[in-house]
Amino acid sequence: MNILLLTARIAYSGTGRISKVMVSADGGRSWAAALQEPVLSKAFTRFCMLWHWDGGTAILQSRSWDEAGNVQPTRAEFVATRGELKAVPPVMAFPNQHFNAVTSWAVDRTGEIKHVYA
Repeated sequence: MNILLLTARIAYSGTGRISKVMVSADGGRSWAAALQEPVLSKAFTRFCMLWHWDGGTAILQSRSWDEAGNVQPTRAEFVATRGELKAVPPVMAFPNQHFNAVTSWAVDRTGEIKHVYA
């Protein structure tokens, strides 16, 4: 079954405007531009990508850049810089404060979506 999906999300930077958003449906092997107008300073910015799902498995990711040159890190870059937690933190704790790394979502052949590390 072939389905045409529209994936829509938001990007944010506390240091200025979002300047670029790229989206991948193959685990980061290829990327497509996805930024939408309006783009305002220090505001949630929408992005979307039209994606033709062929019924197979896929890994969805997005990555953002801001006008100051800051780029959203991959999970590997984030862990290399800040380390990885050794245990699940208490509910009210704020370890690593702001996890801003690229988050990956797997789509399986049934259409079920799960968070994954990619």
